[in-house]
Amino acid sequence: MSLLPKESIKSLTESVGLTYTLSDDICAALASDVEFRLREITQEAVKFMRHSKREILSTDDVNAALRLRNVETLYGYSSSSPGSEPLRFRRVMGAKDLFYLQDRLIDFNELLKAPLPKVPRDISLSTHWLAIEGVQPAIPQNPTPADIQKKKSLAEANKKQKTDTTDANAIPAPTITTEVRPIVKHVLSKELQLYFEKIVQAIKGTNVELLEAALNSLVHDPSLHQLLPYFTQFISDEVTQNLQKLPYLLRLMKMARATLESEYLYADFYLHQLMPPIITCVVARSLCEHPSENHWELREFSANLLALVCKKYGSTYQSLQPRITKTLFAAFRDASKSLTTHYGAIVGMRALGHYCVETLLLPNIPNYYNTFLAPELTRESSSNIVKKQEAQRCYEALLSTVGSFMTKLVIGEEPAPNLDNKVPSLKQHYKDLFDIFGSRLDPYLKKPIAQMKDNHSP
Repeated sequence: MSLLPKESIKSLTESVGLTYTLSDDICAALASDVEFRLREITQEAVKFMRHSKREILSTDDVNAALRLRNVETLYGYSSSSPGSEPLRFRRVMGAKDLFYLQDRLIDFNELLKAPLPKVPRDISLSTHWLAIEGVQPAIPQNPTPADIQKKKSLAEANKKQKTDTTDANAIPAPTITTEVRPIVKHVLSKELQLYFEKIVQAIKGTNVELLEAALNSLVHDPSLHQLLPYFTQFISDEVTQNLQKLPYLLRLMKMARATLESEYLYADFYLHQLMPPIITCVVARSLCEHPSENHWELREFSANLLALVCKKYGSTYQSLQPRITKTLFAAFRDASKSLTTHYGAIVGMRALGHYCVETLLLPNIPNYYNTFLAPELTRESSSNIVKKQEAQRCYEALLSTVGSFMTKLVIGEEPAPNLDNKVPSLKQHYKDLFDIFGSRLDPYLKKPIAQMKDNHSP
C-alpha cells in the first residue's frame, strides 16, 4: 500500500485540468508508482548532499538528482540563487489537500530605480619576473624583504610557542606507520594482469619456445598499450637487481627490443626508463658471474638496440643520439674503466654509424692502443690471463670497426662513379692505422676494390 493517499492523486489530476474522474484502482496504481519515483529521486538527492559535505538537503540536490535521471529540473526553486526566499505553500480555498505557491508581486518602479550592477572588468594578462638568477626583483607583484622577514618571524614564534607548551612529562604517542597511496590508480583488467604474469614467467623461465612466443606476442599484439609502463618498469628493475645473471639479462634485452619493434607500443614516452638498463648492458663492468661467460654477445646485442632507438626516435628527440654518443665516448676514454666497459663503448659507437666512428673513434685509436692494449697484448708472461683476453677482444672489436668503416668508405652506401675524393681519405686512414693492424685490414679492402673495378670497367 502506498503512503500517498488516493485523494492526492485525484487532486493532482484536477490541478492539471483533467475533466474525467479516475477510478480508485488507477489512483492506487499511480500512487505506488509516484512513491517509487519520489523515493528514487530522494535517495539520489541525499547522495549529492553527502558528497557535498552537508547535512541539510537543498533544492539544488533535488535538481541534481533529476538531471541524473534525465528528468527536467524544477525551475524557480533554486536555494543558491541570491535573494531567494523560503517557499510558502497556501491552501486552495474550498479544497482540503490542494496547495499552491503564491508568487511575489514585483513593482516595476522598484526595478527601474534599482542601481545597475557593476560592469565586469576586462580580462587582462600581465607577466613579471619571479626571480632572475636566483635573485627576486623588487617589484610590486613580488613580496618585499620586510614581508618575507615578517613571515619567517611569525613562523618561528609559532614553532617556539608550540615547543614551549608541549608537556615534557607527557607520554609519547605510539609511532603509527602511514602508507601514502596514489590518488589515481592505473586499473588493469584481469585479462591484462594475467597476460603480464605470463610474459614475466616466460622471461624469467628457461623454456625457449615459450620465450619466443612471448616475444612474438609483444611485437604483434595490438592491445598492449596499457601494459607498456609496466613492461618498462619491469625491465629497469630486473636489470638493476640481476647484473650478474647473464642469460636473464639477455632475455630482458630481447624483451626491450620486442617492445621497441612493436608498431602498436609507443615507447618514446618511456625512453627515460628503457635507456639506463640498455646502456648498462653495454658498458657495465661485469655482466656475468664468471669472466669465461660470453657476455660479449649481450654487449653487442644491447649496442644494436641503442642504434635501433636512435634510428626510430632520433628525429623526434634530437638530443638523444648526441647524449648516448657522449656517454659511450666518455666510457671509452676513461682510464679508470675496465676493458669490458671499453669493449661495450667500441661496439656501441660502431653501431651508431660510420660518422661516429670517423669523428670519435678513429682519431683516438693510436693513443688508446698504446695506452691500454699494447701493454697487455705484447706482454709475454701475463699474470692476468683474463685481462689479456679482454684486451684481445677490444683489439678485434677495433679491427672489425675500422675494417667495416673502410669498406663503406670505398663502396659507400651508394657507390659513386667518381672515387677520387675517397681514395686519399682511405689511404690516409690506412697509413695511420697500419702500425696497429698491419695487413689484417687487407681482407676488408680487397673485395670492395675488386668489386669497384668490375662496376667501373668499360
